[in-house]
Amino acid sequence: MSSTKKTRVGIISAAWGVQAHLPAWRSLDDVEAVAICTSRQETADAAAAVHKFPRAYGDFRQMCRDPDIDIIDVGTRPRLRLDMVSAALENGKHVYAGIPFAMNAREAEQMVEMQEKSGLVGAVDAFIQATPAAQLMKEMIDGGFLGKLNGVHCTFHLQLFTETVVNVPGYEWFADASQGASVLRNLGSHAFHAIVAMFGPVEEVVGRGARHLNRWVMPGSGAVLHPEVDDNAMALFQLGGGVTGQISLCWDASDGTGFTLEAWGSKGRLMLRAPNFPQSYDTTLYAGEAAGLFDFTNAQVAIPERLRRVRGCSLRAEDAVMAVFPMARIFRSIVDAIGGAATAEPSFRQALHVQKIIDAIQESYHARTWVGVN
Repeated sequence: MSSTKKTRVGIISAAWGVQAHLPAWRSLDDVEAVAICTSRQETADAAAAVHKFPRAYGDFRQMCRDPDIDIIDVGTRPRLRLDMVSAALENGKHVYAGIPFAMNAREAEQMVEMQEKSGLVGAVDAFIQATPAAQLMKEMIDGGFLGKLNGVHCTFHLQLFTETVVNVPGYEWFADASQGASVLRNLGSHAFHAIVAMFGPVEEVVGRGARHLNRWVMPGSGAVLHPEVDDNAMALFQLGGGVTGQISLCWDASDGTGFTLEAWGSKGRLMLRAPNFPQSYDTTLYAGEAAGLFDFTNAQVAIPERLRRVRGCSLRAEDAVMAVFPMARIFRSIVDAIGGAATAEPSFRQALHVQKIIDAIQESYHARTWVGVN
């Protein structure tokens, strides 16, 4: 690829794909979003007209065969992920894939094997770890701030579904277990990507899931759905070296407290916090030394300017646009990796490990014992 030629992207999804992925791609000065794909040609044509795509496809296989596309952005539900990612890789396209990564570890292994064998670039939509505060936390951990790690705790409590309101209109498929969603598979996948990126592989898990909300009233139509998926999950997980962590997940939390990831060690404590789903503009980092008391009034760590910018990107971390800046950071790594100048992160290989964690937790629900992450 020459220095003047832009990397060309085709996006599968006219929902989140155009709400967040599209502005992130278009924020990069060396990228061009050239095609949109939905399940029907008429909806693809309509999306292309609204969002100014040169081409529209009603069949993802046809878009994957387009010789003028370099990257396929697969932003749809997990049930469709394997077929779409496979089609993209088989046609020589690099891939950005959504989270949850797959329906199960077997499908995840197939995608990783195809991607690594092809030599094409693959990265996934686990953008918590791409927020500036999370990147700084990772740097401080790697720099020895915590000392010997002694514990990790994560809570992810959102008000997506309650008795009176659904805050994700258009995502009715979340209620259908056959489509691959649940609080563990969605929120848990995002959280575990951050955990694994910070602290390394998970070796063993035990957990419990539950469904407490048996009806969702959809906004606008008033349609009532009866979900088949868990809305609460808790788990213990063991990291290398024997350190045990805890995670609590909930997407029907009234006035949910958002996201917290904290870790403590022999030298200090770090805490990543966000009032909702972590974003570049509202996720904060707090730090304290082991000898002192953890006082939030003076413990916030300033995010350096170098982490608040992405090379060749028109966005700034403080721009209050949901998900777009951290996605742009991932997209930058994909484009640079295509050119041989970087490694794309979060990788397909990391996504496979997270999928194995999710599968093992689900297995432990029934086994009622610790399950190894193989």
